Amino acid sequence: MKNDMTINQLAELVSNSFTEQKKHFDKQFALMEQRLDNHDGKFVSIEMKLTEHDKKFDDIGQKLSDHDEKLDRIVTTLDQHTHFLERLDQERLFTLEHVKRLEREINVIKVRLNIK
Repeated sequence: MKNDMTINQLAELVSNSFTEQKKHFDKQFALMEQRLDNHDGKFVSIEMKLTEHDKKFDDIGQKLSDHDEKLDRIVTTLDQHTHFLERLDQERLFTLEHVKRLEREINVIKVRLNIK
């Protein structure tokens, strides 16, 4: 039994026990290291995807900037057309009033000249 063991036998038993524990821990550490390596690979692929998405966002930002410039030009052109149309509308009103005034004057002249 274990009580009858010599010190050398006990030392060997303890040494064997530590060796077994070391093997077990080495195996567990190897598995953890493998899992960490797998995670590292996944992080690299995630980083590549994020870099790709950053590039796409930069492209979208540039396109939006281009569209903003085009929209500004369109709005400016529409503003110019609106001002032009407002002036034309005012001229039309003044012309219409002038025509009415001329018609009244013509009617007065017709009455004086006895023209029907």
